[in-house]
Amino acid sequence: MKKIPIKVFDFYLRFSFIADILLSVVLIFFLDKKELLLIPENNILQTIYSNTISTSVSIIGFGLAVLTIIVTFKTNIKAKLSDEDFEKLNGLELILSSSHYKSIVRLFRKVLYEVTFIFIILNIFFVFQNNFIYNNLFYILIYSIISISFALLRTLIVLFKILNLDKYN
Repeated sequence: MKKIPIKVFDFYLRFSFIADILLSVVLIFFLDKKELLLIPENNILQTIYSNTISTSVSIIGFGLAVLTIIVTFKTNIKAKLSDEDFEKLNGLELILSSSHYKSIVRLFRKVLYEVTFIFIILNIFFVFQNNFIYNNLFYILIYSIISISFALLRTLIVLFKILNLDKYN
């Protein structure tokens, strides 16, 4: 029974960018159908745009920091690792010295790519906002917020799972 959610989550992680687009579009469609999306006034929309752009930059910084820490940690493990020390490694050190290390780094890289893509799109729409229909600007903003939320949630789930491995030492 427990394997089904793990397989679904693994599938989601493998195709996260496409899944985020599909989930965001479905969620926007659902919210719009239920009339839960109220288009704000122009000045409020601009404030939300600039806040979302700032948030995406912060998340990019968070992702870079996490990646740097993981790569540094991995390097330190390799430097001190010998055959006899392998049994002394804790759960966190074991996962980072296993084949899962590449998957973890790939996940964080994908999040960085996705949020950077959203950052670029938001900036383009923000700069050229007079050339777009106001409603479309709003839907792009909602898509961006949902996608950033999914990316952050995905990153935090994996990060907390990695950090929880350390308590099984």
